[in-house]
Amino acid sequence: MFCSNCGKKVPADTKFCPFCGAKLQAAPSASTPVAPTATNWQSCLTIWYHGLKYPWLAWVILVVLIVGIGSGVYHHQGLKAQVARYNSWYVVSKAGLAGRPTSDGVTRIVFRQNGRVALNADDDADSLPNAVGMRVKDFGNWQGDHNQVTLHLSENGSTLKMTFTKRSKFSKVINGTKYQGYLVQANLVSQGDHEHANVYLLHR
Repeated sequence: MFCSNCGKKVPADTKFCPFCGAKLQAAPSASTPVAPTATNWQSCLTIWYHGLKYPWLAWVILVVLIVGIGSGVYHHQGLKAQVARYNSWYVVSKAGLAGRPTSDGVTRIVFRQNGRVALNADDDADSLPNAVGMRVKDFGNWQGDHNQVTLHLSENGSTLKMTFTKRSKFSKVINGTKYQGYLVQANLVSQGDHEHANVYLLHR
């Protein structure tokens, strides 16, 4: 039998461990199953670890698993992964969050899995509810990482670079529909001109 405290092998009829002095429990009979305890698991783990030919390898594998899981969670929650997960996103100003018509306009964006991006085929909608389901057309491509997505758009010889940088998560019920996404900083560069503003990038 093995000592439940230090894990060393001791004679079956021993009442106290000769190595650590811990009191030993009699082995349970075959007809009376005993649920594993934390101590038993610790002892088994200790015995398994000391029986490894290369104990350091267990630590290497553990570190690799932790890093891999952490990296997967990090990228899963990143802005690039999020925008590709939902069919439609809406760019709306703070004034547009009321769900009422606003002069700022609301843009619908579709980030396609193949790296292409589509925006409103017509003018921006005057409110967030009216932007839902608007017709879109291909305007260019997009790329991103954990904190940013960048759109490279072109039409009739003019180009526009639009970058959204994640600032914080956001959710709100508007006209009975829950929208969620991010408060982002939008930077627009077109023909040498540069503009930036804080807007909301939301999906239903």
